Formats: sequence, C-alpha cells, structure tokens
Amino acid sequence: MKLRYRFFLSYVPFMFVISLLILFGADRYNGKAKMVSYEAGTADLGSYKGEVIRDGGTNGSANQQEQQFYNGTDLKDNGLPYCIKVNKTKNVVTIYTVGEDGYYSKPVKAMVCSVGESGNTPEGVFDLGAREEWLPLEGDVYGQYATTITGSFLFHSVPYFSQNKADLEIEEYNKLGQSVSAGCVRLSVIDAKWIYDNCSEMTYVEIFESDYDGPLGKPVSAVITSGGAEGNWDPTDPDRDNPYMGNIPVILGAYDREIERYSDFDITAGVTALDSTGKDVTNYMKVDGEVDENVCGTYKVTYSVTDETGITGTATANIIIKDDEAPVIYVDQKVTSIGAYDVSSTKQLLDLLLENVTAYDGSHLMDSSSILVDYSEILEKGYGKCHVKYRAKDSEGNQSEVVVLSVDVDMEAPKLTLKNELQGDIRISNMLDDNYLLGLVEASDNSGQVDVTVSRPLTYEKEEPYIVMYCAKDAFGNVTTLSVTYQLKE
Repeated sequence: MKLRYRFFLSYVPFMFVISLLILFGADRYNGKAKMVSYEAGTADLGSYKGEVIRDGGTNGSANQQEQQFYNGTDLKDNGLPYCIKVNKTKNVVTIYTVGEDGYYSKPVKAMVCSVGESGNTPEGVFDLGAREEWLPLEGDVYGQYATTITGSFLFHSVPYFSQNKADLEIEEYNKLGQSVSAGCVRLSVIDAKWIYDNCSEMTYVEIFESDYDGPLGKPVSAVITSGGAEGNWDPTDPDRDNPYMGNIPVILGAYDREIERYSDFDITAGVTALDSTGKDVTNYMKVDGEVDENVCGTYKVTYSVTDETGITGTATANIIIKDDEAPVIYVDQKVTSIGAYDVSSTKQLLDLLLENVTAYDGSHLMDSSSILVDYSEILEKGYGKCHVKYRAKDSEGNQSEVVVLSVDVDMEAPKLTLKNELQGDIRISNMLDDNYLLGLVEASDNSGQVDVTVSRPLTYEKEEPYIVMYCAKDAFGNVTTLSVTYQLKE
C-alpha cells in the first residue's frame, strides 16, 4: 500500500498541469468565427467549334464491322507447295506458298476469275481433286483444264462451244472478273492450265467473301472481238497454234489496268511470258517502269523477255492509280461513360474519343487528323445519353460511312453551396466538429447521388485564418470543391 500511495503522489503535479491545459483550451475555443471567403471549382469545356455531321450512321464497333483486309483463314502447311484462295466478292484467285510462319502466307500469283452469278459457288476449305484436259460442262459446252474443287464445282477455262480451241465463247470470255458462271470458277486458259499443272490433288482451296482484292491486287483480262484474224481463241492459250502467239516470245496479260490507291499491287500480277515454243519463261521477264501506288496518276510499264535465240518480245501497259473508294473507319471504343473528371479540356475529350479508332484508305492507315469526331451533343447536353459521330475523309474527298457511338455523359459537376443563414457567428469549438461543418453546406447533382467530404486543420490559432475544404463528388467522378476561410471574431 505504501508503494501505491507514493506512486499516486508522484503524479499529482502532472495531473495538475493537465487540468490547467484543459481549462486554458476551453477558454481558448469559446470565441466565435465568421466566413471570410469561398471558392467553387468545376469543369467548363466551352462550346463545340468543329464540323457537325448531320447524317446518321451505323452503330460501330470493330466486332460489328467486317474486317477490311479479311483474306480467308490461316491455312497451315500440309506438305504441298501451294494453296489456292478464291475471293467470291472480288472475283480474284490468289495462289500462296508456305511462308516462314509455316502457313500459306506468301502470295505468288494472282488470277482474275468468274464465280457463280447466283452466289452458288460454295464457301469453305476444300481439297483439290481430279482433273481433265477437256470436260463437258453444263449447257452443252466444254472447258479446258478442268480441276475439281468439290462435287461438281471446278476450276476451268471460259466455256467453248466444242472441243476446239478456236471455238471459245467470246462474249463469256469478256465477262471475266464478273460473277456470271453457273457455279464453277472460270479462268483464262493460262491460269486454268497453271492450276492444272502445278497444284496436285489435296491442295487446299478456300473460297470466301471479302472486299479485299488480296495482296497482289486483281488482274485485268483482255477484251477480245469475234471473227478477227485470230479467230475465237483465248489470247492466253500457250498452244503454239494460237494465232495470238506468233514466232517470237510473247507477254500475256499485260493489259491496261486501274488500281485503287494504296492497294498492295504487284506489277507482274497476272502477267505471263512465253518463249517461241510456248514454254513459260515468266521468271526471266524484265519490267521497265515504276508504279507508285500511293500517288494517283498514269504509269507506263513495259514488259520484255528474250528467248535463247536472242529474240525479244515486249508488251506495254498503262497502270492507272486512282482513288474512287471511300475510306473505312473502325470504332472499337472502350469508353462507355464520360464525366468532367475524365477530361478538363476539349483536347483531352477528343483524345479520349479517338482511342481505339482507326481508318484505312485501301491498305493505308490514315492519320488521326483525317478522322472527324463530332462530339457536339456532349457539350450541348452535358448530361445523359449522348451520341458521338465518326467519319474519315481522304485527300481526294472520299468519305467513309458515319459510325455512331453512344455514351453516358455527365459533364456537370455537383452544386455545392453554403447555407448562408448559418454563416454568421460560429463557436470556435464547433470548428473542430466535422458533422457540424458538413451541416454548413448543401450539395445537389443531376444524377441525384453526391458524396460530400470535409478537410480541416486539427487546431485553431488565434488571429490566423482557419480554412475548411469541402469536396462534392458524383457517381461519374465529377468534383466540386469549396474553400471556406473562417476567422476569429473580435
């Protein structure tokens, strides 16, 4: 007991000091305070000054739009040298060999074709089958170099009225590149023979639809007339009896053609060189002239080949680079809601709306400056469901379709105001009570949901300002701040 008593007495001076501090503090905080100033902060992006897109458009995302450069599926090497891809939409055949990736990804040859006029050419991946040099076809006609794709569907030449190479259906030949067949894939003789000679059974054949011409572009076939000195021959037939051939090396398929700007164009696509015996010597063919597929204009190209006797055959073609096709725009925008908290300027808003938005003019990736983003509705309405419109425009004035994105918007920060009737004399002790301070303001928001917090100093020094910070935040993250300065009233 003695020890406990001594312990208690030893703390009496300390407790006395604490009591004095409490009394002093109580006297210190019995003054009054008054509001001196306050500031409210919110975002203001101003008015829309860009071009307004008046027409509507498609609801766009990358998943809803066809891939611009769809080129069929990735076919893995099956041990054979080639695979054949047929684009029904564009009537073009592209031959591929195996690339470094182990897939048939390296293009080697392009051919113009004609598929079924009623869309009945089957789609899918098939194994090339049996073949016949001449084969009767539907409609009491005949085809050269017929190779089975699947069932009764074949690769073959344009039909002949008989098994006579001078009895070609000229009118049908001049339709190469259009969907006019009964379902088979028609080709010029030189191309049908190439598949017949070089693509063995079990070669992959894929038939699909796409707006993409393919990596080598779409060749242009010759237009021929009936009854001339050459008779009704296919001008590409390598038979030495073909009157188109003569006794010198010949260049086949070197015709004037129009190519869309930025296309992946191969200047030799569809062009074949034969020597005076009909042997394919395309690998020895020379090309004089260059084509810039990025610049519109007409380019003259000369093809030549020299045979073993030193005789040279030549052909000249005009390659016209044009830009008639509209760009294609893809909007894979991940933004579903936008608040003033997300953007503090129109530049930030534009940058946000351009995320995951791309536009192509052919194979050319367009600069973001070529993409118009109309976000006027966001600035005009400021709240609720708003529509953003996108459109791409190339240097030739061609415009893409309009793509519309729907977003939830709240560009209005909460309203945070002082309850003026309570801003008179305030006891200093109340300045240290958060609940009391929160009762001095009121907040509202168009969403109906707002959270208010308060930040203040832990102590108050006489004659020094006492600053209280209020923050109101809505569900979109929009924030309004209110800074109130109180001072001890004398």
